[in-house]
Amino acid sequence: MKLFFNLLILMTVLFLLLVIPAVIPAVDYNGYVKKTIDAFANSASVYGFWLSLLGFCWTLWTVAETLQLNKRAQEKLESQLKASRTETNELLTRIRGLALSGVREQVAFFTNEALHAIRNRSWIQVADHCKAASHFSVRLLSSDLPEGDHVGEIRDAVIQLDIIRKKSLQCHNNVAKPLPETHANFLESYRLTLTKLDTKIQNSVMENLNDN
Repeated sequence: MKLFFNLLILMTVLFLLLVIPAVIPAVDYNGYVKKTIDAFANSASVYGFWLSLLGFCWTLWTVAETLQLNKRAQEKLESQLKASRTETNELLTRIRGLALSGVREQVAFFTNEALHAIRNRSWIQVADHCKAASHFSVRLLSSDLPEGDHVGEIRDAVIQLDIIRKKSLQCHNNVAKPLPETHANFLESYRLTLTKLDTKIQNSVMENLNDN
């Protein structure tokens, strides 16, 4: 039903558009209607020009506003991406610091256990703990250690721990042969080196976070 009324209205408009131009010359004896229509057409053309000019200006303003909004959105996105990268770098720095501290703690733990085993004259335990301490020391060297003299000290410690391990096995096989006191002193010194290393690791993490 609605479609029918729409078609009827459309046909009526088309009929008027076809009939009025044909009727006007017949009824307009003095040309009044024609003059009125011509004047209206001239005014309409002027108004149409200004309206088109206004529409053009409106289009330019809309384009400029759209570009400005896109620029703001892009700047906001870049800022968010930068903040996300900074947060990711900080997280990775903390993870690396925690992993490095975890390996250092393992070395310190087995070094301390080896020292206690020496005092208790448990030579098999000394050998086992020195082997574990040497293993984690090698892992520590392969990690991203902060710069310093401790790198060379850890390399020397790997060699020295292997020597202590072999000496402790000899002591186990020959109870009468004591382990030199210098080995216990070395473990004490190495434990102190590891304590200082932990401070350097924490300081390195904080410096990297400040750089980010």
